[in-house]
Amino acid sequence: MTKRVLIIDDEPSTLKVLKRSLELNHYRVSLASNGRDGIEQALKNKPDAILLDIIMPELDGWQVLEFLKANEKTEDVPVIMLTGRGLLADVEKSYSMGARDYILKPFQLRKVREKIDKALEECS
Repeated sequence: MTKRVLIIDDEPSTLKVLKRSLELNHYRVSLASNGRDGIEQALKNKPDAILLDIIMPELDGWQVLEFLKANEKTEDVPVIMLTGRGLLADVEKSYSMGARDYILKPFQLRKVREKIDKALEECS
């Protein structure tokens, strides 16, 4: 069965590159360019995994993560933070809030796919 990945990021180029790469690797990809839209999409069509930026308009990634982990429909979806914020405090905060993994931008597409695969394996 094809796994669904929701990417929540406000950078169009990041969305485009990740969508193309993941679709070539047989994922079904949904995109959201802000936190509010990301939450709506996650609730409407529960993904198997979520890639989530931290710095975004409307709701930041931590607000989105907090909502997703508090909602029984999405609490078990693995969330991988994908961000330019590399401070140890940011990493620790993300993990303490329930993030499954943390990827720094700029990223390698192969690493992103590996981390998604690993998160999906651990959750199945």
